[in-house]
Amino acid sequence: MTSTLNGRWAFDTHLLIYVVDNKSTFHKQTKTLFLAVARKQILAVIAQQNIIEAERVMSLVYHKNPQEIIQTLEQIIDEFNFQIVTPFAKTYQRFHLLLNSMGKVKDYFDTYLVATLIDNGIDQILTANTKDFAEIKQMHAVNPFLTK
Repeated sequence: MTSTLNGRWAFDTHLLIYVVDNKSTFHKQTKTLFLAVARKQILAVIAQQNIIEAERVMSLVYHKNPQEIIQTLEQIIDEFNFQIVTPFAKTYQRFHLLLNSMGKVKDYFDTYLVATLIDNGIDQILTANTKDFAEIKQMHAVNPFLTK
């Protein structure tokens, strides 16, 4: 899979979780994906929104304390040299354009994530939830856990 991942790829939130959760069925595959990032085979991008979402999951689901969460995520971001992208002042306008172009909105937060990514010149995301991005024509979503 990693040999076909050209350009910059956004990593969806759950990949940050799977890489530290050794009980996840996706842990081993996610570690392989992160190894490709470390080897510079994948140019990895993470949105601030994904960091906050991961912090929420680590707190509510895994019952980690804030210091542990911060340390874990900062270590991942630094070790794998993730580029962090943020919304721009007018990202909400792109978000509204996306909402208007879609039939039924499945997830407002994923749509806002896409608006942020597009504003930062990123049109590819690695996610196990490709269906969440299916209606957004401007984003190419790939499930890294499916073998070809």
